[in-house]
Amino acid sequence: MGKEFDVAMGSKIKALRNSAGFTLEQAAGRLGYKNYQVLLSIENGERTLKASELSVISQLFHRDIGFFLSEQKAEGEELLVRWRDCSNLEDRKEKETEFLAYCESYFDLEKRLNLESRHSLDPLNFDEADIKNYEKINELAENRARQFELGLRPACGLRKILEERANVKVLFLDLSGHGSAAAAMGRFGAAILINRKDPLGRRNYDIAHEMFHLVTWDKFRGEEYSVGGDKYRDLETTANAFASALLMPELEIRREFGQKLKNSRISLVDLVGMSQEFQVSLDALLWRLVNLKLLDRALVGKFFTEERHRLDLVRDSTNACGCNEDEAFISGKYIYLAVKAFKEGLVSKSKLAAYLKMNIGDVAQVLAKYGYTLEDDANEELAVAGR
Repeated sequence: MGKEFDVAMGSKIKALRNSAGFTLEQAAGRLGYKNYQVLLSIENGERTLKASELSVISQLFHRDIGFFLSEQKAEGEELLVRWRDCSNLEDRKEKETEFLAYCESYFDLEKRLNLESRHSLDPLNFDEADIKNYEKINELAENRARQFELGLRPACGLRKILEERANVKVLFLDLSGHGSAAAAMGRFGAAILINRKDPLGRRNYDIAHEMFHLVTWDKFRGEEYSVGGDKYRDLETTANAFASALLMPELEIRREFGQKLKNSRISLVDLVGMSQEFQVSLDALLWRLVNLKLLDRALVGKFFTEERHRLDLVRDSTNACGCNEDEAFISGKYIYLAVKAFKEGLVSKSKLAAYLKMNIGDVAQVLAKYGYTLEDDANEELAVAGR
């Protein structure tokens, strides 16, 4: 293809490597090169890539091969990804790269299908002076729950409302060793990243937590609010308070709690039952009850430290409630859009496999779990009643 193509290819690879936070040595090691000079010569356009090398590079940077062969340039914009927790700061850029690549693929599917990509979340009337103003946080959260018509058990419908009505991209990836959840804004719209390995209650809470960041996005963009910043912890505490108030409405929590009291005491079994009813973790429920002054803070704190073995036992039952890892693979809506684009002839089967980040031979088997088939007659249309 010539020197000009090699230079353009090398430039793309270098931009993607920098965006992913890899040094030359780290990326070279991931790509299987014995020394970094090989990768350096590729980035400088001095060496032509082999097809097998391009396949490995596309997997590392979560881009399909067509991107490298096209004239499309790697985005130079540094997108802000706000993490709830990031236990492995050194490698978080790699997971951000995967997250943002899925967001771009999602955006591409929306464009192909002529769908709206912009989110419709109204920003909260909330600024720095309101951080830790828990009365206002509670009011704003419950107002948003009413606006979304989330009912008495908000966790049951929050994700679907965000996806279908507010057009927020909710993606599930394995974040083991990287963090628990994140949010991002870009040309693709608004997106939430959730750890698919977490139990249902934790995932629900993280979605509500990240929703707070999306509806206050322009208010807290400074480095002081990012991981390691001076105001990061205060903002995260506020987001937790919003999530608790959104998912566990005060009046309903008080009603359920009061019904389960016997002689001014409540059993651990009943608390587990409440956490499952509201589809939140037991930990989140206990601290919500503390903040509503229904349980004593010191006693709950002691329970967490001295009775942790009992807590771990009941956590298993709480975590198992409704948790199905297969259901949390990437995103049900994302998979639907990819299959729809394929059925309408907008993408090839190989492109469908690229969207799903899997080998083409595995596509049919994986999609069968979601009720989809790739047979030619599977797109048969049904007549609407009365037409």
